[in-house]
Amino acid sequence: MRFSTLTRFLGRMHCDSRCDLSVLICVVVAGALLAPVNVHGAAGGPGDIDMGFDPQANGVVMCISVQPDRKLIIGGQFTVVRGSDRLHLARLNEDGTIDDGFSPSFNGAVRCIAVQPDGKIIVGGTFGMVLPNGAAIPTMRNRITRLNPDGTLDDQFDPNVNGDIFSLSLQPDGKIIVGGSFGAVQPNGAATGVVRNRVARLNADGTLDELFDPNFDGDVFCTSLQANGVLIVAGAFSSVHPNGVGSATTRNRIARLNADGTLEGGFDPDFDGDVYCVAIQPDGKLIVGGGFNNVHPNATGSPAVRHRIARLEADGTLDNSFDPDVDEVVRSIVLQADGKMVIGGSFLHVGITGRERIARLLDDGELDENFSASVDDALQCLALQVDGKVLIGGGFLNIGGLARAGIGRLENSAASESLTVQDLANVEWVRSDASPEVVYVMFDLSTDGGGSWAAVGYGARTVSGWGLSGMSLPANGKLRARALTIGGSCNGSSGFVESIADFAFEPEIVVEQPIGTNITDGGTRSTGPVIINSYSDLTFTITNVGIAQLTISDVVIDGADSTDFNVVQFPATMVVGGANTVLTIRCSPTVAGSKTASLHILSNDSDEASFDITVAARVVSFADDLDGDGLNDASEVQMAALGFDWQTTQIALVNTYFASANGAGLFTPSQVQSMNAGVPLLSKNPADGLFTIVIGLEKSSDLVEYQPFPMSSPQTVINAEGKLEFKFTVPDSTAFFRLRAQ
Repeated sequence: MRFSTLTRFLGRMHCDSRCDLSVLICVVVAGALLAPVNVHGAAGGPGDIDMGFDPQANGVVMCISVQPDRKLIIGGQFTVVRGSDRLHLARLNEDGTIDDGFSPSFNGAVRCIAVQPDGKIIVGGTFGMVLPNGAAIPTMRNRITRLNPDGTLDDQFDPNVNGDIFSLSLQPDGKIIVGGSFGAVQPNGAATGVVRNRVARLNADGTLDELFDPNFDGDVFCTSLQANGVLIVAGAFSSVHPNGVGSATTRNRIARLNADGTLEGGFDPDFDGDVYCVAIQPDGKLIVGGGFNNVHPNATGSPAVRHRIARLEADGTLDNSFDPDVDEVVRSIVLQADGKMVIGGSFLHVGITGRERIARLLDDGELDENFSASVDDALQCLALQVDGKVLIGGGFLNIGGLARAGIGRLENSAASESLTVQDLANVEWVRSDASPEVVYVMFDLSTDGGGSWAAVGYGARTVSGWGLSGMSLPANGKLRARALTIGGSCNGSSGFVESIADFAFEPEIVVEQPIGTNITDGGTRSTGPVIINSYSDLTFTITNVGIAQLTISDVVIDGADSTDFNVVQFPATMVVGGANTVLTIRCSPTVAGSKTASLHILSNDSDEASFDITVAARVVSFADDLDGDGLNDASEVQMAALGFDWQTTQIALVNTYFASANGAGLFTPSQVQSMNAGVPLLSKNPADGLFTIVIGLEKSSDLVEYQPFPMSSPQTVINAEGKLEFKFTVPDSTAFFRLRAQ
């Protein structure tokens, strides 16, 4: 039953009847003789079977596309998947179970699938009718159609081609390149068909792009987009005649077209056998797979031997360092971000090493010995998931000796990716290791938590992935990166992988006092003791640790003692991310006692729009001695550096201090009354022989700085005893006097 079904299918498929029929018959007859390899009981290293994934298709799986939500669309020549009727198309959950809500049916093989960014699904193949989800009767759709994400038919899309479709390629602008064996396109009910030989470009609505007509003389199996908008076309053709102008140009099995469909004249690799798949590396080099044995670039020199796989330089010349040497057809190639590549087809050896229909190559073309898997029949398609796991499809019945019908999943090396929104203008998506290589990346923005998305722009390659610059993002939101991946039979199918990052670029205020010590919103800072009729400052450092600009709109002081505080240095109004500014407030009290006020820093920080700090001060005077140790509070504050504490009784320290001061000629006002100034210093004026005595008085309140205390009449007199007498009033702030004789 299985053999006859496959034979009938392959007999009607031009590509497969030419390439795989003999291999299929051989494998079916002799398949039991093939020794099973890599039999693993559980998931393990690269190439091991994923034991938890087993969709069980009852026929050939020819294409696999990965949706952004990690569900899988599979197409081919099957009628049952995991026990459910699914005619040639099915959608699987990530774990391989069937998506019960998706069941469109086709009356012929599905050869290629392209998942659009909006979730719609373009399907190509050999069919002529579609029975969409929920429909009572089928709808005619010749070889190509588009489904809505729920499996219903997109009624407005009907390109209507007259031959089989093998390849679909999505351009970034929404246009669709189709390749196959057709000769005409009759879109959306047009009265007559338009000649398009093997390649056509459709507008996003399914109408024909009438300016694009490359015109090939043989089947096109693969259409691969390059980042610069040009198109690589591969197949069984031997000439190209763009737009019917002039004469046809020889191009054996591969050609490169400009974006307008004209031929790029300098690219002519010239293969001697059919080319089925082309994968484009980030550096512009091309990995080419097929049934060929020789390459003769630009018809110069002698042909170079390359069995079924080769690498071309970006200009179409041969990369002489790359020669894996595969013994049978290569039908699908998927690239990893680390430069490695997984190849699949009908081969049994890579070089002299046995590799049954699947292998992984290093970037230089050498076999990756760390990846080993096998299937018992021709492998038709490959795809890489976002986590690097390898999806394989074909007509096989087992993988590595374990039963897996038509489709399976292999373990792989770890895949790494990181989406980083660096600032309001720049984003980078770093992709490495076994992550799937991608054709292009689009970035989308959501400001409603992912409910809706708007396009931001297309990324450009960076050293380690993809990036986009020059954006103008809002303060916060979600950014999504979506990338087009290529796989399937003849690399004719595509899907999307995605990554989503939350970002918050609001400004974020941080206040420090002293610098290096954070204050929490609602915290308290004190000036410490302040001497009456003087002042004390508090300086705050305000830093914007966010990315968006911090705007400080005002600084407000209010509260019970707000009149004792004022701002003496306002902060900058605008503070960019990572920068800081300074705010200084001053306490200038005139009355002793405890003082408190509230400081409010107003800004555009959304969760700290008013950053509130309680500021406090204790005002001390020369009239108070709250600790009762004989030295007034203000003086103890002034002499704190000498160990005095205005809040602690220190009688011994005060007595020692007075004794030391008197010994140094320093006296309190009461001591001055009975002070013996000692022998004054006399000086003689040589001119007139007169002696002069100069006596001065200096005052100090902190024993550090001394200021002259002038004597003037009538305070200074000669008393009845003939002695100099100086009368003065002691200021409150003066604690000590020093007598100077000069």
